[in-house]
Amino acid sequence: MATDLISAPLAYTVPAFCLATGISRRTFYALQKRGEGPPVTKIGRRTLVRREAAEQWLKAREAA
Repeated sequence: MATDLISAPLAYTVPAFCLATGISRRTFYALQKRGEGPPVTKIGRRTLVRREAAEQWLKAREAA
């Protein structure tokens, strides 16, 4: 169980999310500004995208 958490993070940093989805940080912040990006969680000064939020965001953008 502990190894599952290591291999599948609970949340992504912005650079990790961008790498995982193949978008640039510039695109990420442009999407956020337009209200079209994934929901984020702020912890201290860090901006994180929860894994579930990332999956839902991507699923909502899948082509039918």
